[in-house]
Amino acid sequence: MTDYLKDYDDFIAECRAGWELIQQMPLAELKWRAAVISDIINIDIDGQIPDVKTNMIAEGVEVFINDVDGDGWKWYFTRSGKSLLLALRHESCCNTFDLHLDENKNYHELLSNFDGVPSEMVSMAQIPAGIMEHSCYHVSSTGDMLQAVSGIFWHDGAGWHIADGTLRRHQETGEDVMVDLSLIIGDLSLGEELTVERCVELALPAVVNEIFRRREKP
Repeated sequence: MTDYLKDYDDFIAECRAGWELIQQMPLAELKWRAAVISDIINIDIDGQIPDVKTNMIAEGVEVFINDVDGDGWKWYFTRSGKSLLLALRHESCCNTFDLHLDENKNYHELLSNFDGVPSEMVSMAQIPAGIMEHSCYHVSSTGDMLQAVSGIFWHDGAGWHIADGTLRRHQETGEDVMVDLSLIIGDLSLGEELTVERCVELALPAVVNEIFRRREKP
């Protein structure tokens, strides 16, 4: 086995281990970690921490976002104990559109990646969330909007699932769906404690301390 293939296999193994950790971790802990990292990443140029109210995009629905040059994640949590995790990787097979198709056909092609996800959870990915709207797909003739995605993972209140449409698209192209979790696993320090000390390299210590104070660990 070449070093390249060995490195790739090790990378996929790490992603699979991260998926196991996500499935084992309580939603409250995942939400706390996502909120802390989202706050840190979205500090404005003046050092102001985002208002927690901006995370509430609908009644009982909060979203936390990390956007890094087209790659990142968008994580929704509901008051009823459900969750939708969207991985955003601009080079993914799921983000490829046929420019010869019209907007409506491309929109429905993207929507097919959500096959298997309950409609009330798909609707969360159709709500404008301020930041990251540049990575949403819009249909000018109808006003329809949907978040561009590479991996779709959802929690129904009992356990985690991978969207049927996402699995199908990855199987068709031979791309491993676990790749989409790589940024999330690193961001949230899965498998390790998420501490102020781990986060100070991302922002000023005083700001990080304030975020940890506001986002009390469950």
